[in-house]
Amino acid sequence: MIGDMATSGSAGTVAGSSGRVRWVLRFLHRMLGHTLGIVFVVVGLTGSMLAYWQAIDEALNPGVLLVAASPPEDRQYRPIDQIMSAAKAAMKPGGEVRILIMPRHENAAALVLYEIQRPGGVIDLHEIGIDPYTATAVGQRAIQEDGRTLSMPFIQILMSLHSALLLNEGGEILVAVIATFMIISIIAGIYLWWPRNGNWRQAFTIKRGASPARRIFDVHRVTGAWTSIVLIAMLFTGTYVIIRQVMPSLLSFVAGSEKSLESYRSAASLGATISPGDAVKRAEDALPGGKLYSLSLPQNREGVYIVGRQSAQEPNRAATYRNVVVDQFSGAVLTIQDRDTFSAGETFNEWVYPLHCGEAFGNVGRGVVLLLGIVPALLYFTALARWLNKRRATSK
Repeated sequence: MIGDMATSGSAGTVAGSSGRVRWVLRFLHRMLGHTLGIVFVVVGLTGSMLAYWQAIDEALNPGVLLVAASPPEDRQYRPIDQIMSAAKAAMKPGGEVRILIMPRHENAAALVLYEIQRPGGVIDLHEIGIDPYTATAVGQRAIQEDGRTLSMPFIQILMSLHSALLLNEGGEILVAVIATFMIISIIAGIYLWWPRNGNWRQAFTIKRGASPARRIFDVHRVTGAWTSIVLIAMLFTGTYVIIRQVMPSLLSFVAGSEKSLESYRSAASLGATISPGDAVKRAEDALPGGKLYSLSLPQNREGVYIVGRQSAQEPNRAATYRNVVVDQFSGAVLTIQDRDTFSAGETFNEWVYPLHCGEAFGNVGRGVVLLLGIVPALLYFTALARWLNKRRATSK
């Protein structure tokens, strides 16, 4: 008798404890979904489109980003100095070149980003498309004027909406915080979904012949079950990218406190600077292999050239982790960033962004991100429909 009573009491305690945990997690899952879910929807849908941001940008701005097709025998890039001279001739008065990005495919323009300092410390950003085969400007556009987010081209607005909700200051941190709460909500949802009776087949399928209300619930439950781990990975990588950009010192423990490329300084000199073409040649000699991807120009007398030489093996196609820093006066190589010698932390940093946007796996990865970005909307609106159905039922 005493043994039976002890067993019953113990089981009741366990059941009661489990019930309280489920109540708390259900409350968290529902509250976070209802209050922050719409932001999750916006971030997801914009992320879907941004999986193909370069192709979309080119389709919307062919006069700046694309060049006319040339016969195969004529497909030789003009020297870097000629390309830079063409860009400088096309710049608006007061412009200072910031970076050159080489064409991403044979019909793409080389892109030169330059800035204009305005009164009050405001910086306008402009972009010029240069035909790399003829070293002539094909067009230019404003990337941002007068500090106004909505003055940017469509893709840049989309990027700002995705990463900062169009907020100029603090928007990235807000998105990171919301993403963290959504991870908590998803983990709570996994706990609530977990089949305690061991019926895994039922847990992953939608019940046939069920009522519309039950089908809505099943769509929400099953969609979350199939995508939860990938959604957590996307939210985590996106949050990591934001924190790395906004507060890099917080993540120094991951890749170590390596000196940033921008922190190097050219030795003081009264002499003339070497040309961009010379800097590119010095970098090619110091880090052979790959192809020229980018060239950042010195912004002042202490600045340096940063030459990016992208390899085909890199997961990141919108940047490169093979860079050479060159003194603008002597042409001396100040440091080399070579992904082949990365530590585990540096390799992790390299992979985070291409995993987040899918480009690490080419068009297949981008396609997955495109589809995955729709999932938050499906989860949000099925949850909203279920909540409204239950409210109508209880009000009768």
